Amino acid sequence: MSVSARTTRACLALAGLLGMWADGAGSQAALPSPPPTRRQDFRETVQGTEIADPYRWLEDGQSPDTRAWIDAQNSYTHAVLDGSKDLAKIRARLTALSRYDVQGPPPRRGRRYFVSRRRAADDLSILYVREGREGADEVLLDPHPLSPDHTVDVSVDDISADGRVLVYGLRHGGEDETELHVRDVGRRADRPDVLPRGLYRGVSLKPDGSGFYYAAQSRQTGIRI
Repeated sequence: MSVSARTTRACLALAGLLGMWADGAGSQAALPSPPPTRRQDFRETVQGTEIADPYRWLEDGQSPDTRAWIDAQNSYTHAVLDGSKDLAKIRARLTALSRYDVQGPPPRRGRRYFVSRRRAADDLSILYVREGREGADEVLLDPHPLSPDHTVDVSVDDISADGRVLVYGLRHGGEDETELHVRDVGRRADRPDVLPRGLYRGVSLKPDGSGFYYAAQSRQTGIRI
């Protein structure tokens, strides 16, 4: 799922929750209290400016503290939502609002057009390639088979000027890190080149597709290399 799609769905979920909350305002006294979130005295200096980041510890998604925080938040969410008589209606309404056809503007590289499209029935966007303006759309990257629960999606990082080579990232479970792969567009198959899971902040293919440059960021220091 793209960032914009995740943000949209989060906003819709929040709107539904607030609506349910308003309907049950008379019984708020019986609701459990939200679990507290620990603040940490963490500060760093970036380009001469000191920045306080009390929730930096939550960026380590696999630490015991973060996993415990997630479990507590999930438990609280279920305690609030599961007992609502309107839960089924909220779920149905949010599903209806999030199921619609979406298509981005197709960039042209050489004679090829690259079309990103998510139909109402799709959980994830599928990348198609079109040979020439009047050509038929053919699937180039479909992330749906990559995970049974559709939690692995793809992001297009760059396409060579001649349209022969594409670099894309694989993202698992909505995390920030991606794994970079290189696809031969004509063969509709990946090349053996793979960059391991990391925080990549920019990819630029050479015009002829013979290689690419990239920037990577360290989780610990925030330094780009």
